Amino acid sequence: GEGAGTGGRCLYVSGVPGTGKSTCVRQAVADVAARRRLVHVELNARKLARPARVMSALLLALTGEKAAPPAATRRLARLLCEPGDPVVLVVDELDFLVTRSQRELYTLADWPSRPACRLVLVGVANTLDLPERLLIPRIASRFGREAVAFAPYSRAQLQAIVAARLRQCAAAFSADALSFAAAAV
Repeated sequence: GEGAGTGGRCLYVSGVPGTGKSTCVRQAVADVAARRRLVHVELNARKLARPARVMSALLLALTGEKAAPPAATRRLARLLCEPGDPVVLVVDELDFLVTRSQRELYTLADWPSRPACRLVLVGVANTLDLPERLLIPRIASRFGREAVAFAPYSRAQLQAIVAARLRQCAAAFSADALSFAAAAV
């Protein structure tokens, strides 16, 4: 497969809320980081004042430098193509970066396809069909190759999760109460 320095990767992770997408991505990145050097940056697009700020937030996380979005984009284009450790960027709530022009999303998704770029982009969102439905084809094609969809939990899985979380005080809840709570989710 492609790796850092030979053209990075884009991965799209989707699923209904509460299925553990972000937690699984964090754990997967931590597992990789335990075996090899990398730089991990996690941004939540929902928390940005506007989508263009993703570039400023990424530059700040990588270098501590503050810059307006256009200057940050230019600086990142150079920085991410310099030799160094792979940069794994996880953008949670990726759908909040969708704009009419989709400029930021295109730039982020395009950088990993460049031969010298060391960026790996992982987009996480609740929208199952975001690449197909909301993204222009040149961006969707970057994510279309690699995608992971989290299925919703079954009632039995929810009961097991609730029971596991409440194990310390399980005697306080009847099996029927746990079943009812899991069904309400």
